[in-house]
Amino acid sequence: MEFLGSESINFNFSTDIEFYSCNILYWQNKLIDIGLKIPSVINNDQEVEYCKNLLLNKGFNSGPIFPLILYLNRLMSNTNINLRILFIIFWGIYLFLSNQIIIFENNKKRIFFNSLLLFAPVLIWLTIYPSTDLIFSVFWLFSLFIFKKYLRKNFYNEDIKDIKFIYFVLPILFSSSLIFSILIRPGITLCISLFFIWFFYDFYILFFLVKKSIKRKFKSIYFYNIFVLIFSTFILFKLHYLLYSDYGSGAINKFHMYFYSFSPPAPIGLKQSINSSLFSISHLLKDSQYNLFTLITEIIRFLILAFNHCIYGFISISGLQIKSSLQTETAISFRYISSLIKSFYGLFIILPSLYITLYNFYKYIKEILLKKFNYIFKKENYFNFAITFLAMSHIMISIILMPHVRYLLPILPLLVNNLSSNKKFFKLKF
Repeated sequence: MEFLGSESINFNFSTDIEFYSCNILYWQNKLIDIGLKIPSVINNDQEVEYCKNLLLNKGFNSGPIFPLILYLNRLMSNTNINLRILFIIFWGIYLFLSNQIIIFENNKKRIFFNSLLLFAPVLIWLTIYPSTDLIFSVFWLFSLFIFKKYLRKNFYNEDIKDIKFIYFVLPILFSSSLIFSILIRPGITLCISLFFIWFFYDFYILFFLVKKSIKRKFKSIYFYNIFVLIFSTFILFKLHYLLYSDYGSGAINKFHMYFYSFSPPAPIGLKQSINSSLFSISHLLKDSQYNLFTLITEIIRFLILAFNHCIYGFISISGLQIKSSLQTETAISFRYISSLIKSFYGLFIILPSLYITLYNFYKYIKEILLKKFNYIFKKENYFNFAITFLAMSHIMISIILMPHVRYLLPILPLLVNNLSSNKKFFKLKF
């Protein structure tokens, strides 16, 4: 595709780079339509024709942020040096926010955590070959960082003027960052989960304050926060609908976005079997009163297949899968080495982290059941529960949809922390 921009050639291993490159045309025209007089960066008529066909076949468009970054990159230079520098900056911010979010017991664990995160193949890949994942992760982690700051503040030890300033600004920054995130990619589930975490905390505290009649002057802060969060959630859903309501509409199979099994590691044909089962269930539901036994049988079949998908999904999302085959070559290629490193990291770092996260989530559920619901709302417990809930919900949603390792990038610091802070693992000597 030599008639496309240089980003399609230089970043050929970037995820959907041709799709985002073609969206430059779409969003450039959108800006022109609203009256902005901006120069065109489209190379030739071939590119226009190719991109129109590609976007027509896709049936949907991307969010505006990354295509506009590519637009500015083309406008500034024919090379991609500026884009590489920008993503190195994002990489640095990603590492900084990761260190700010995680609470370390000592410097030894901080160094160990950063060593594991710094050499994560998925982070290196998505920095060298730019896409939307790293940008989205930075803004999402920034929102999580703001929420952590919010929890660590103490109403009763600070001047009321400072409290009002801090607590009226933080929800705005938090919501703005998440709304900006949805302009980057369709990460609605991860954004909504974080909104829910803050909303649920404030709602509980407000109920507690009303019940105990503790300092009425602070109640307005919680009412304000809840209002901002609800309003921002509405904006988030509205933007997601406007930008991504046609997401995946170009595909023939209406269930193609669910249970996307990679083979290997999943058995060949698992994805097709699940899709077939879903089609059968949707058809049988129309006449369920006449086909009740067949419907129940098909549902059981689907659950067995879905359970298989989830098992292999844990393996797949850790990075122990490859979509394209390795070529038979006499020389040692970069692809051989990168596949080995990714598999090693997935087997010994990500996969154990997933199991530890699952176990931690189980422990929190157990604590809630045994020690009453309000145990979780102690400040020292709530943030740890929040990041465990966010990580676990995102893992399960990603597995159900498409278990690819790149979708773990926003929560990768949380997973690595679960491993690096695990006492049994930390005592291992390699």
